[in-house]
Amino acid sequence: MEYIYNSSLVKIQKSNTYSFTIHSSYNNYFKNSLEVLNVPYKNDAVSTKINIQTDSFISLREYIDNKPDKLLELFDITFMIQDIVNQIQYLENNNQTVPFFSIEDFFILNKNSCLFIGLDKVCEYNENGNFKVQNIIKKKTDDFFSPEIDAIKHIPTTLHYKSCYYSLGIMLLKIFINVDIKKNDDYHENTKIIYGLPCYWFIQNAIAKNSKDRYILFI
Repeated sequence: MEYIYNSSLVKIQKSNTYSFTIHSSYNNYFKNSLEVLNVPYKNDAVSTKINIQTDSFISLREYIDNKPDKLLELFDITFMIQDIVNQIQYLENNNQTVPFFSIEDFFILNKNSCLFIGLDKVCEYNENGNFKVQNIIKKKTDDFFSPEIDAIKHIPTTLHYKSCYYSLGIMLLKIFINVDIKKNDDYHENTKIIYGLPCYWFIQNAIAKNSKDRYILFI
């Protein structure tokens, strides 16, 4: 059977239902996420396989490409923020984070829910909110890096767990209004088209220059 997503920790197959073959360490993450999204599932505790039934289940990349102008709508951005924040907070409750996000990390369920599956990137952070980066991070086309990742000069190094907040913010800008932010000072000038929308303030809080000043708040 062909995999529609295949990594060391998560494998997704399509049959009559969508079958998740999940590394046991993240079984609870997926169950919690699906429950919050109100997506029915059946869990095989022995094989760590989760079977879900959805009307549609496609990658975020495919979802974007199916849009007439290859950009998401306000409805899409709104549900993505709500769902991703829930999933980030679940990881953070276990002192876990990711260095950055990529478009390839997400799937869209039923055209109204978003699920983060890029669990290969998950790192544990310490009581100061820092985690170690042991390997060089090579940027791919659909990756979104915080300034502190771009500034890495040597390995190993440490990053703050809110690095991913910045990554999320600039990813949302790219897939919503096709804007690339090079400096925080450019934000207002380049996002006037969405000024006043709840997502404007969400992204502004997520991409603060100092990582410890970043926040992800529900909209």
